[in-house]
Amino acid sequence: MRFLGTFLVVLSLLIYQSNGNVLKKSKENPQKRFVVPESEPPTLPPTLPLTTQSLDDDGFINSLTSTEAGNQFPTLTTFLPSTSSATTTAADITDAPVSLEQSEVVVDSLDLNSTETTDDHDDEEHKNTDGTSSSSKSPLPTVIPKVDPNTPVKPTVKTLNVEIHGNTTVQLPADTVSLEAVVSDPDKELKYQWTLIEQPQGPEGTTGQMQKINNRITGSKLIAGIYLFDVKVSSRDAVGHAQANVTVLKEVRVNKPPIAHVDPPSQTITLPTNKAVIDGSGSTDDDGISTYLWELKSGPLQSSKSENSVGHDQTLQLNDLIVGNYTYQLTVTDTDGESASIDAHVVVKKKIDHHPVANAGANAVIHLPQDSLILYGNLSADDWGIKSYQWSVAPDSHNTVADLEGATTEILHVSHMKEGEYKFQLVVTDTADQTDTAEVTIIVQQRSNDPPKAVAGEDQDILLPLEGPAKTVLNGNGSTDDAAVVSYLWEQIEKSPQEVTIVTPTSVKTEVTGFTIAGDYKFRLTVTDGSDAKSSDEVTVTLKRESEPVAVAGDDVTLILPTDMAILDGSNSKDDYGITKYEWTRDPLSPAVGRVLNNTDHSARLLVVGLFEGTYTFHLKVTNQRGRTAEDSVLVTVKTDSLSSYQVELHLATSSRSLTQEKMDEIKEKLSILLSDLNGQVIIRSVFPDHHAADLVVLFYLKLDDGTAVKASRVISELQPKLKADDNLLGVDVRRLDTYQCENPCSGHGRCHSDSQACECEVFWMENFFRVYAGDGQRNCDWSVLYAAIFAFIIVALLISFLYFLLCFVCRFDSSLYH
Repeated sequence: MRFLGTFLVVLSLLIYQSNGNVLKKSKENPQKRFVVPESEPPTLPPTLPLTTQSLDDDGFINSLTSTEAGNQFPTLTTFLPSTSSATTTAADITDAPVSLEQSEVVVDSLDLNSTETTDDHDDEEHKNTDGTSSSSKSPLPTVIPKVDPNTPVKPTVKTLNVEIHGNTTVQLPADTVSLEAVVSDPDKELKYQWTLIEQPQGPEGTTGQMQKINNRITGSKLIAGIYLFDVKVSSRDAVGHAQANVTVLKEVRVNKPPIAHVDPPSQTITLPTNKAVIDGSGSTDDDGISTYLWELKSGPLQSSKSENSVGHDQTLQLNDLIVGNYTYQLTVTDTDGESASIDAHVVVKKKIDHHPVANAGANAVIHLPQDSLILYGNLSADDWGIKSYQWSVAPDSHNTVADLEGATTEILHVSHMKEGEYKFQLVVTDTADQTDTAEVTIIVQQRSNDPPKAVAGEDQDILLPLEGPAKTVLNGNGSTDDAAVVSYLWEQIEKSPQEVTIVTPTSVKTEVTGFTIAGDYKFRLTVTDGSDAKSSDEVTVTLKRESEPVAVAGDDVTLILPTDMAILDGSNSKDDYGITKYEWTRDPLSPAVGRVLNNTDHSARLLVVGLFEGTYTFHLKVTNQRGRTAEDSVLVTVKTDSLSSYQVELHLATSSRSLTQEKMDEIKEKLSILLSDLNGQVIIRSVFPDHHAADLVVLFYLKLDDGTAVKASRVISELQPKLKADDNLLGVDVRRLDTYQCENPCSGHGRCHSDSQACECEVFWMENFFRVYAGDGQRNCDWSVLYAAIFAFIIVALLISFLYFLLCFVCRFDSSLYH
């Protein structure tokens, strides 16, 4: 590029010196030519200085000098990079960018790599486009290739001669190789690039380790196989390649002889088993076994068709062996031709057949009417199996009359035997027709008889009804016998305390009547079987007089308000037949307050709530199964609470569903804080709904450290102002605050109602409603009805008088206006 830049500058100077003579492309010249337009020379930056040049004999620029600043041609520095040398080589020129505008220049020839020039071109004629010829003399060759300013010119690259030296064959266990790249014309600025192109694959992808240092590469931990290395050597203007194969040979193996192994080394079989297997797969070798050879070293003569004499598999199958001792030899040969041998022994014995052993079972004794029996011969045994069974009556049997079923099977069923002794014979035959005999004795005896067992039943307790005699039933159906019970007999023992009537004394079950005197009655049951054997059992019947039912209403109950619920328990009432009905009633003279919960007035336990101060009497009536009744009463006393004058009612504007235990604990804690000046502990007695409003009432009192309580009025005077200032101070709206026990004197003319806290005034006295609603809010009986009537009359009279005089005044005023 640098050379091309210099060449373009020289060409521009020649065009300038020719005073605008334009060279046109010659049709006769086969070379590629370019034409510079006649209109104007190439436009270059005007600010660059003009340069002059001189060429050496080889046609290269020797020096550059500047001309006037106004010249339109650039200096060489416009195209060339800065350099410390005044001489520019061809390589420098090829690297310089070209910045000429598009121009066409006709040049005959140019050799950028040659230092020789030809002067013959000075006289060469060039034909113009109009057919005329012209000649020109120039200090430079006249052929220049057309240059595209946007296309870089590739530099000329030399080829380096590269060789790889080093050991290219490695024998394991040596696993290291070192290669060196050698260049025939070394340069100080050479660069080396090593590449491993091919390599063997080891287990888990391992191939070895490579270390590159300049022109050397070292490989370590190599595995067997071929490695292909490539090296690229490059300099500023040259490049070269070389490849080398490195062969890593397997480690030379030292062969070990194989080891022959047979399993089992010795075995014994007994005919009729005539097959055997000998396994040689357990033989081993360091590189592998190539062949197996089985040979019969010694043994009985085999038939010509026998395959037991030789084999080539890992396992030897032996068939159709005969009695005798066999010795087989296994020879194994490895891949290197070394072999090893081992012997295996097989002993074939004759078949041993013992005589069978017959077993007809154990002797037995049976009693008539049982006349049949099953005999089992399946315990008979033989080493090779029993072929047949044969049952029969033994020749020396006393009795011979019987039916035999299954006489040729293991099991014999004998029936229809008579009294006496029988002998049965079993003959068993094995597969070798050897026999054995066994006998079994069966004794048939006359029928035996065990005495019956009488069961008269459990002892009984019965009641003597008040209205007449008692009765009961005796049952002996629990009696047993080995055959059957044929008769029953019931009888009374000792006839005391009185004689009773056994309705059916010879039945298994009988009714006994006529019990009128309390006491113990004993009866005996006697049973008899078909052999007239007897058995007896006794049973005792205890008669008790019937008692009237007893009602027990429980102990008297004392309640202290505010506890207003009484639990009365009548479950201790009793009767001989059992209580079937409970009925609770209130005494007519008892207070009527309180209510029964869940209809418990018809159960054994009565629940009554809402009781007030007073004494209550409740009656319990019980009825037994026979309709007999009994009554009892219980007294319930309800007393006033000793703390009633200390208890405070806190009426909250909330419902029972909204007030949780957590909220109640929070209210209690806030009350304790509000009453902290009194140094007491807030005790919640109960929480109940207000029946006069949809509110909840919290009943509490303030207990001091010494155990005494603070008066309710003092608690209210301490708490009332704080709650009036903020009725939501407790987290719930407070309706009102009252004492539990009404302490209002009602002005001395009435009494305070404990429930509503209102005053019930005496006759001729009434409440001062101005005081209630506009004053201190205290319920009272301040006004006398008489005084109030007189005061009202006076007020009405005054009002009427005022209206009369006002009317008269208006009438007079109107009449004066008309006159």
